[in-house]
Amino acid sequence: ESGLPAPRILGISGQNGALLFEDAGDVRLQDWLDGRTEGEALEAYRRAIRMIVRIQEATPELASRDSICSSLAFDEMKLKWELGFFFANYFNRYLGMKLEGEINQDVQQEFKALCSELSSRPRVLVHRDYHARNLMMHGGEMFIIDHQDARMGPASYDLASLLRDPYTGLDRGIAQELVEYFISLKADSSVPISDLAEFRTEVELMTAQRMLKAIGTYSYQAAVAGNPAYVAYIEPAINAALDSMEALGRLSRRLSRIRALLEETRGLSGTVGHPV
Repeated sequence: ESGLPAPRILGISGQNGALLFEDAGDVRLQDWLDGRTEGEALEAYRRAIRMIVRIQEATPELASRDSICSSLAFDEMKLKWELGFFFANYFNRYLGMKLEGEINQDVQQEFKALCSELSSRPRVLVHRDYHARNLMMHGGEMFIIDHQDARMGPASYDLASLLRDPYTGLDRGIAQELVEYFISLKADSSVPISDLAEFRTEVELMTAQRMLKAIGTYSYQAAVAGNPAYVAYIEPAINAALDSMEALGRLSRRLSRIRALLEETRGLSGTVGHPV
């Protein structure tokens, strides 16, 4: 209803818990990018960023339409749950490490500080899982799928998810250019960014949180679900998280313990976990 290119729902069978969607093809942005020129890839990312802005501009409509998205949010509890998921699945289950005592306390304090900072930021509508596997290229259009977890969150959330996506490994320099492109679009939108310096910091903080959650998901798939297909993405996600922590400069001291642990275990991330 907001004009966003999500596949149309053609039919619903509540009794069977089934939906019939418009066909969005089989080509994910991740696949489409293979063999494209830099110019073609950049234009695809710009298109995806324009859609993020449009998603955020739909925020005021949520309450009037009684959308479930308006009652869900990346509050401190939700963000902290995601980092707990990362901790349990990456360190405990995937690597078989038991972090206790002072180390555990330090990590939990850093998680709390990060989540408190991010949950205090103004919230807009976010897709929640906006990356190159959830954008489909079909019939000259880019379709958004897997949006059932949409909720309220920081304006940087979908941007960080897209630009530091471990599935594509976008160069940081290009990612930074695209952050500035997003900022330029937001200046003319109905929900502009009020403090640009703070927003750039927010992008790095959000990237760190988002990548830690992704590491947890990949580790869970390997160690618990017995699916090693995601192991290859653990190290790229660690690299992206560390990159953002380094970019935070003095603020990275707030994440010094988790940063050290990631640096220590990065070389072990190719080890396939065993189901537990």
